Amino acid sequence: MKKQVNSICKSSYFQIRNIGLIWKYINNETCKTLIQALIISQLDYGNVLLYNMPISLTNSLQRVQDCDAPLVTRIHKREHITPVLFQLHWLPVHLRSLYKILFRTFKVLSRTAPMYLCDLIKKIYTSETDVIWVLFTFDDAKRAYTTM
Repeated sequence: MKKQVNSICKSSYFQIRNIGLIWKYINNETCKTLIQALIISQLDYGNVLLYNMPISLTNSLQRVQDCDAPLVTRIHKREHITPVLFQLHWLPVHLRSLYKILFRTFKVLSRTAPMYLCDLIKKIYTSETDVIWVLFTFDDAKRAYTTM
C-alpha cells in the first residue's frame, strides 16, 4: 500500500510542478480542469482500496490535495487551506474514499447502478417491515448466469 501511495504522490507532485510553471498563462477554469484531470483523478483512482489505511499514508495524499487548492484559487501558499477546500467542495482524502463506497452502495441498492453490480445482491423480506440485503459472491453470480 505504501508503494502505491508514494507512486501517486510522486506523479501528482510532478504534475503540480508542471501546472505551476504555466500557472501565470492560464485562467482559473483551465487550471481547475487540469488539476481535476491530472491530479484529483489520481487521488480518486482505486480509492476503495485506500479506505481505512494508516493515517501516515492518508496524510501524504492529503498534502497533495492541499498543494492543489492554492493553484486553483490563486491564494498564497501560506494561507490556511481548510476554508479553501470547503469553498472548492473538495472532501478530505479519507472522506473521499468513504463517500465513493457509500455512493456506489446507494446506487446498487436503489437499482441505478449497472446491472452486473445490482445482480450481486438480492432483497429478502423477513416480514412486512424487515428487509435483508444478501450479497452474493462472484461464484454465486457465475452459477446464476450459467443456469439461465
